[in-house]
Amino acid sequence: MPTAKRSPSMPDLKTVNDAAGLLAQAEERIGKHVRFVPAQPNHWHAVFSGGGGFRLEWSGPWRRLVMTAALGVPPAAGERSALNLALTYNALWRQIGNLRIARDREDGELILIGELGSAHAQPAIFGVALLHFESLRRWWGEALSHARDPISRPPPPPNLWAGRV
Repeated sequence: MPTAKRSPSMPDLKTVNDAAGLLAQAEERIGKHVRFVPAQPNHWHAVFSGGGGFRLEWSGPWRRLVMTAALGVPPAAGERSALNLALTYNALWRQIGNLRIARDREDGELILIGELGSAHAQPAIFGVALLHFESLRRWWGEALSHARDPISRPPPPPNLWAGRV
């Protein structure tokens, strides 16, 4: 995910109000693609115009906005392949922008998890990071659903491993 060096003039991401303000600014910038729907206190859903989306949750102790997106359950014939691919991705989680894949329950669906902190608090960077996470959600959902047939897997986006837009 994109990041920027902090400067005194950059906005911060220290409170849930900061997060809500950045979501409002992001919706002004990229609102033709996404809208943010409050779900409960400190939680929102990012709903994309082309379908799909993900959940956002404010983590006060960590001063982070945590994004989670369902990727689906890998097919039984490709479960091991899908889990190995996810583990490989997770081994690089710091290098790819604090992104990782987890399993909801022992036999449950896989989930993409990302974090946005103060380094992402500039409105333009924040909006791009949200769009980037959605593009990864779509790619990983498609890739993991085809885990049994690696030939039919879509090519990775160029920014998959770099974690940058």
